[in-house]
Order: sequence, then structure tokens, then C-alpha cells
Amino acid sequence: MSTFCAIDDNALIGLIRSAQKRIVFIAPGLHKPVAVALGKRFKEVDKLDVTVVIDPDEEVCRIGYGDEEGLRLVNEYARENFIGLRSQPGLR
Repeated sequence: MSTFCAIDDNALIGLIRSAQKRIVFIAPGLHKPVAVALGKRFKEVDKLDVTVVIDPDEEVCRIGYGDEEGLRLVNEYARENFIGLRSQPGLR
């Protein structure tokens, strides 16, 4: 992978699925398919280091960086698997 590249939900999902040691997901928001992929990997937290940082501002959804369903799901999956989500307002 090069230093700079365009990334879409399918690429993110592929990277999340292929992670072997660590997932560091830092983004303004996320869409439902990405949240589902993360949620599946949250169940492996005993052998996978997971960090998720998102921007909790509703503006994120309005400008297309994610959707409400994705945010709701990732919160639900994190709570079920005892994973702390981090927030960073203004993350773009």
C-alpha cells in the first residue's frame, strides 16, 4: 500500500477483516457495513488490539463521512464486547 491512497468502505472492510494483531480505526465517522465489520472483529479482542476514534458531531453524517446507523452499531458492538470508543471532536 502506498503512503497516500483513496479508500472506500470496501477497502476498509477488507483491511479490517485481514488484520492479525491490531486495528486502529481513526475517522470522522463510519457507515453501517464498516461498523458491522468492526463489530465482528470486536469479538476477538482477547487476541486483537483494537482502538477506535471517531468524531461524535452530527455534522459528520451530514457531510457524508458516516451515517447514524453506523455510529449506533459501533457503539452497540463496543458496549457488548467491553471496548472503549474514543472521540475526537473536529476530526476530519
